Amino acid sequence: MIPAIRNWTRDEMTKRVAFFRDLKGSKTGLPDSDLPECGRELMNVIGFHPDGYRNGAVAGRGFETA
Repeated sequence: MIPAIRNWTRDEMTKRVAFFRDLKGSKTGLPDSDLPECGRELMNVIGFHPDGYRNGAVAGRGFETA
């Protein structure tokens, strides 16, 4: 069944918009981030929660990306 069409208010839509000014970046999120030629900043828009350490392995994107 298709849900009914709903008219969203501006405030309701604004809660679901990612504004660049509110994003937090990480420059150390990837394993090669310490290499001079690999500098970049990751900006989480939809979110990422790293697993952390498991059996001696490190989360692929690091801890600062959460």
